Amino acid sequence: MRSLPPTIATAIITTTLPCAESLSKIIPLLPSRQTTLIRTLLNAAHADELDPAAVETLLPINATMVTRKIWVKRPSGSPTLVTINEEDLVDDVRDMILRKYSNSLGRQFDSPDLVLKIIPREQQRQDRILGPEEPMARTLDAYFPGGQTVEEALIIDVPQRRLTPRSSPRTGPPHAQHLTSVKKTDNPALPAGMLSGGVPPINVLIVEDNIINLRLLEAFIKRLKVRWATAMNGREAVTKWRNGGFHLVLMDIQLPIMNGLDATREIRRLERINSIGAFSAATSGKGKSEIDTREETEDDILPNRERFKSPVIIVALTASSLQSDRHEALAAGCNDFLTKPVTYVWLERKVMEWGCMQALIDFDGWRQWKTYTDDDTAKKAKAKKERAAIGSHLSLSGALRKISRPLLHNYKTLSFSLTMPPRIGSSVCQSSPSSLLLLLPNSSSAAAAKQQLPKQCTLQFSTSTPREATRPQRRFRQWINRAGMKLRDHEGDQPTYLSPILTKHPEDGKLRPFPSNSDYISEPVLTDAARETIWEYAIDKNMPLKALSAQFSVDIRRIAAVLRMKAIEKKMEAANKPMAIPYAKAVEKMLPRAELRQGEAAFEPINDIHVHSYTMQQLFVPVSESREFTRADAAKAFGDHILPPDKKMRIPELIRLEKDIANRVPARVAERMFIERTAKSELAFARKMAAKDNKEWANKIRVKSSRGVEFRFERVSVDSVGKDGRARAGVGARYGVPHDDRRRGTVKIPTSVG
Repeated sequence: MRSLPPTIATAIITTTLPCAESLSKIIPLLPSRQTTLIRTLLNAAHADELDPAAVETLLPINATMVTRKIWVKRPSGSPTLVTINEEDLVDDVRDMILRKYSNSLGRQFDSPDLVLKIIPREQQRQDRILGPEEPMARTLDAYFPGGQTVEEALIIDVPQRRLTPRSSPRTGPPHAQHLTSVKKTDNPALPAGMLSGGVPPINVLIVEDNIINLRLLEAFIKRLKVRWATAMNGREAVTKWRNGGFHLVLMDIQLPIMNGLDATREIRRLERINSIGAFSAATSGKGKSEIDTREETEDDILPNRERFKSPVIIVALTASSLQSDRHEALAAGCNDFLTKPVTYVWLERKVMEWGCMQALIDFDGWRQWKTYTDDDTAKKAKAKKERAAIGSHLSLSGALRKISRPLLHNYKTLSFSLTMPPRIGSSVCQSSPSSLLLLLPNSSSAAAAKQQLPKQCTLQFSTSTPREATRPQRRFRQWINRAGMKLRDHEGDQPTYLSPILTKHPEDGKLRPFPSNSDYISEPVLTDAARETIWEYAIDKNMPLKALSAQFSVDIRRIAAVLRMKAIEKKMEAANKPMAIPYAKAVEKMLPRAELRQGEAAFEPINDIHVHSYTMQQLFVPVSESREFTRADAAKAFGDHILPPDKKMRIPELIRLEKDIANRVPARVAERMFIERTAKSELAFARKMAAKDNKEWANKIRVKSSRGVEFRFERVSVDSVGKDGRARAGVGARYGVPHDDRRRGTVKIPTSVG
């Protein structure tokens, strides 16, 4: 081992550490690293005079340091062992804990933010926080003679995260002092130096990648009634700033593509290059910034230099409360550093503070805004005062108009006395309070009398100023008074739709009620005479419903509906009940109608069949050439439950009728046979439904109570409800079973085809 230089050797030999008697239990043979380094630097005249060999001699000293283990733990956590040197101070231990347990603590705190708390063994001594310059080993030996146990672990106290933004040094605290004795307080008073009134007309750029925080800041800025723009990353923020016109930038630190600090440095660099505000090349003796050594290019020159009257104010917004992050943001060029979450009260005062600073720079623009604000406030106060004065009087124009209107036909002049109510003063109306001479328009002096009426005598029943009609409203009223006059009153027996009026060819849009939807055609309805004809054939002539549907080309379901409605109508006529016949006829004239006369076109299709989803696929079925492949075979190929079209038709007897006519059966005979077949099929269907009803009625147990109430009970099976309890044959299929439309977690999409 080489001999040390005299300065270093002397420093090591003469090193003694002062310590209190209460703490001096173990005195190490070697000095601490901090003491050795400090004394070496003090004894050296200059940093260049330090011999490199001295540094090498310090390495063996560090290698021979005595280590020990101590117990530490987080609040409500498990203790753990930490290895330290005998000469380590509390500050060294905090740095080591922060580096070693960075995953558990997270990047939320700096080393000075961590606090080590010691709990003594003696009950009379209170807990205390260790200072950063205290020697850790000696302190533990003083408090725990004989060694530290696991129950005596040091507490790593982590401060609570700051939930409120730091107050700016230019103003007072952002929140007023809370008074517990006051139950309800108004808005906190503005701190000293804060202006009252509206926010200056500034333009704010919000840079935030979190969509929730962005929408929250936009809502706050919108309430302040200032202009704003948004950006989702740092590069977009710089691009929008280059267009000019921004006074304040709310910059998030953690951003994609380019973070907030890099975007701030880029903005400050461009301001320095373009000599915006205080950034000028003449202010520095070197003529070029030492912070950014990049060469200037043509892209760095801002096109709209007149829109940059002052350096933009950048406020850093971040969820981190570290002092290092704050210093880094201020060093990058931010004017302020605030932590999230952002409150509306804080944002309002910040925008007011920075906006007023920008207003002092752009004094002309601020003066124009202030003048406009004062004038607007005065106009609103004047309008409110006028409305209050007008609201205290009675309207004369409406009353006089109602009185004079029935007398215009009989009299040319009228003189009468109008007594004013007591609450109308003489100062409002220029005329006499007891009487007023009214001349009708036919009189020669009517115009003069109308001009003499004071305007204050007319009461506006609405205290709010009516809005002016918009351009679409004005155009609509003009159209109503011109082309729309045809739609005011219905004329004729045909429907009056909008399409014939708007189109050049009225006949094309005669049955199209909607001009924008040319595919929609108004379908005709049956007239009262047609409904009476159906009732006559079905009831009086006892014609089967299928034959009636085939004869008049009316769907059998509509035939049944007409018969039900006519039965109700006949019943009301027999009971002499009033009916809205004129209203029905008026509505009937406004719609296209069909009277079911001979020679008219078919009213509607009567044999439409339902297309099953199984039949929409393409199949290749092997069939022998000698076999006849019918529609029944085709339906069976798609599925055993698929019926052929012959059986799915509502009136399958029409097929037999066409076959008879094709076989040269006389038309009258074929028609008579068709009516007989339809009558037999309807009779068989009626018997089937009657048997079903009788069976259901027989399965029910009827019990009649003493009060005359009949209770009916029916035997059911629990298996009839199906797997999910919603089968059509189950109990409660029509009532009592809630739908799954609004239930969460249920499958609402089709799970099967067919």
